[in-house]
Amino acid sequence: MASLSRTKPLSICIMRCAELIHHLDGIPQFQHLQQQAKALLSSLMSMLRAVRPNDLDQRQPDPTYSPGLSLLAAYLNELKKTCGYYGTTAQTEWKISDDERAFVLVEVGDPFKRLAGVLSELAHSLQAIIDDGQAHYHTRIQRLCEWAESIFEGWNFFQGEFEAAKTLAAAFSPESEGLSTTDTFITADECGDNYSDKVPQDFEPQQVSVWNEIGEQLAQEGIKDDAIDKVADDLKDCARSLVRGERPKFGTNERQSPEPTSKQTKTSRSGEVTISNASADPSAKKAVARAGVKLKGGAKLRAAESDSEDWFNRDFVSSKVTTVLDKIKRNFDLYLPELLVVAFKQQTENDNRNFSQVLDLIKTIACHDPDRARLCARLAKEIQASTPATIQTIIANKLHGTKFEGEGPVAGYLLDMCARDWDDGKNGRPSISAENFAFGLSRFVAELVKFGVFKTEHVHAFVRAQWGPTLNRSQFMAVYKLLRVTGPMLDSQSDTSDMEDHFKRIAGLVNKNKTPEPVKSLGQELLSLRSSGWKSKQTREMDRVEEAIRKKN
Repeated sequence: MASLSRTKPLSICIMRCAELIHHLDGIPQFQHLQQQAKALLSSLMSMLRAVRPNDLDQRQPDPTYSPGLSLLAAYLNELKKTCGYYGTTAQTEWKISDDERAFVLVEVGDPFKRLAGVLSELAHSLQAIIDDGQAHYHTRIQRLCEWAESIFEGWNFFQGEFEAAKTLAAAFSPESEGLSTTDTFITADECGDNYSDKVPQDFEPQQVSVWNEIGEQLAQEGIKDDAIDKVADDLKDCARSLVRGERPKFGTNERQSPEPTSKQTKTSRSGEVTISNASADPSAKKAVARAGVKLKGGAKLRAAESDSEDWFNRDFVSSKVTTVLDKIKRNFDLYLPELLVVAFKQQTENDNRNFSQVLDLIKTIACHDPDRARLCARLAKEIQASTPATIQTIIANKLHGTKFEGEGPVAGYLLDMCARDWDDGKNGRPSISAENFAFGLSRFVAELVKFGVFKTEHVHAFVRAQWGPTLNRSQFMAVYKLLRVTGPMLDSQSDTSDMEDHFKRIAGLVNKNKTPEPVKSLGQELLSLRSSGWKSKQTREMDRVEEAIRKKN
């Protein structure tokens, strides 16, 4: 539905969880998984009631808008689809029979057992934070932000579990032959609306039944009309209709089942999609090809999905971006167009939501995983080089009058975001952990400089921003990482006066009696690196300090 693009990620998680519960209903083999999904739904609703936006500090982030929750919504949506391969009501390209499902999940092995365990852990850890009556409200908000951020740590686990479950189901389904089971975190609507040649006569009654059952399950969980006060307005009416036993109405944006024409997507009896007429769109062509689409008579593709409201759904965008980021390291040039298509989608000429969300996700992933900082910086460079004029104008207008006015669209946006996180890390604010600040953000900024997105003058500004009366080891580790990566480039400039100033300060810290020993050791390492032409290797001292910071957090 179009309204989801303006809905907070927590609300989307709640709806995705309710949909999953519905699709698992009445299937004995999924009873345990359904119970854990219900527990998670209950905890998410508790979080919705616990967060009071009006009571948040001005600089305190709202955990209900955390990117981690967008990723959780994508996990839940993909879990629903994965279960669909085992014969639930979720729409999939193929399914195994009920008898085969019972045999696979009982006799062969249950690939959903560990997934149920993780849902249980998420539910219990979230509920424990909410029920901690001894903690101050703002402390609980900080812990909720950290809980949401921890969702990113499950990326590899969920990807592997979904792939294993699909592969196991495919082994027992002849209809799956020739169709890929390796692409994960792709929402069910990725390739637009895929309708069969004949719309089933009982389609409407089935759809009404779905909404009724979801509404009953929400009500059973204690989610009544008064529990929906904090849901975004555009989702509020939908949720209220459900718990009252009514079918929600989405106005003119609700999907209908159109009469199939020669130019529309069709699904054959075996589940293979065919397109008979379309316009050339390279990214759409790849997306359709991945879904098993066959072309008739060499006709060009028309990207019907480009008009789909899902392109502006936050969890859909999150799903697309995280999927591409996982695949792109294998073949950068092949998968880059997919990311660019998502980033540059606009509903109106003044719309830059997807562009901003893609950059936010790239920055967040780089901060959480320093090993991917170089890849994320390279993507930022490619996005900046290809940004359409309409989006360039939008970003330029937003940066007008700021200190980043005149920068490129990606550079200006990321400079603003990174500068805020850099300051929050310096002051120990909860929006970024000490580990992500010291290791991830510093590495990302450094790689952006190396790829030419940021300028060398920006490095000096970031370094100077950390100097003060005191300097803790997280701050100095961030400075160390930034200078260690960019030092050779900065010293190759004709004007090295800024570098001389930085290293004069570092030498002063090393010689100061009150400076903590870890900071002294890292400072001496930087001095040695520079004097040796930046050719020395990492020392054990740095490893020791890194480990200390990780343990602290």
